[in-house]
Amino acid sequence: MKSPSLLLALALVLPTAALADARIQFQATEGGGADLQSLQIGHGKMRSDVDGNISVILDPGAGTMTMVDHGQRSFTRLTRADIEKLGGAVNAAMAQMEQALANLPPEMRSQVQGMVGGSLPGMGGMPSVQVVETGQRGNVAGHACSVYQTRMDGKAINESCMGSLSALDALSSADRNVLDGAFTMMQELAEGLAQGPMAQMIDLSTFQSGMIPLRMTNIENGRRASSEFSGIDTSALPADNFAVPAGYREEKLEMPDLSALGR
Repeated sequence: MKSPSLLLALALVLPTAALADARIQFQATEGGGADLQSLQIGHGKMRSDVDGNISVILDPGAGTMTMVDHGQRSFTRLTRADIEKLGGAVNAAMAQMEQALANLPPEMRSQVQGMVGGSLPGMGGMPSVQVVETGQRGNVAGHACSVYQTRMDGKAINESCMGSLSALDALSSADRNVLDGAFTMMQELAEGLAQGPMAQMIDLSTFQSGMIPLRMTNIENGRRASSEFSGIDTSALPADNFAVPAGYREEKLEMPDLSALGR
């Protein structure tokens, strides 16, 4: 599952009568388009659709993030507590691995660090994933934006041209509140993981606080696939767009068991 990106929690109480609907639309401009296809806002929730198969539904009021896999007809619902528990489990396992490495003879320790140091935080060297502002500028639909890249082992894997939220001035105040709440929720969920060794790896998303992606680009084997913001449709959206389809099975979050790595 790609993760978009992937993130947060603010409790919003919005009167039902005040809610409106909106679809923030993106159009393919290069290589068939990026994974992110649209952002929908309605019924107090935000939904993003990724690569035609994965939908992520953020409910700021309930403080939940639901990942829906349409290909597998399944879904996983996460809360703030789930994310904190996951972060704790991963950090504890990594701390155990670090301790085990410290007890190895120098030659063996160097060998293990050489195998995993570039892919695990705290194992020596630079973090394998970094987000950098490139200094490049762009313009999408009349809106200026700044280019950020996510780089893995120094190689760009995706790119976002982030612009001012003023590009979304067509949103109603209610929809803007939901969007702000969803972005805040993503940030808070990410911060729930940012403890211990995982702190080096948490900033995997090019999304920047107070900004909106106006162009998204996936980069794989030198091939670029981009989509750009093309406008906002304020037509009414059905409540079903923000619910798990009937018949999908729930898959509970499984805590990773990395304890064997420390032995």
